[in-house]
Amino acid sequence: MRTVTIEEAINNFESVLDSISGDSEGVVISREGGEDVVVMSLSYYNGIMETIYVLQNKSLMKQIEESAITHQKGLGISRDISCLD
Repeated sequence: MRTVTIEEAINNFESVLDSISGDSEGVVISREGGEDVVVMSLSYYNGIMETIYVLQNKSLMKQIEESAITHQKGLGISRDISCLD
């Protein structure tokens, strides 16, 4: 994750935002005398929030664990999901 100073972020605001949009991570903005902050794209943020939701959901985690065990035992069913793209 790239780090820029608050001054760099202000002076190059549009290019900083453009780099965030094209990147899979955010940018750390360091502030002298204040806590650093992270700026990230909405899609990256939403992905993080979804991951946290799944990890905290016991029912979903149990389904994932059961699926992994089924797969490891070779008991899964293969399906063509290319139509879902």
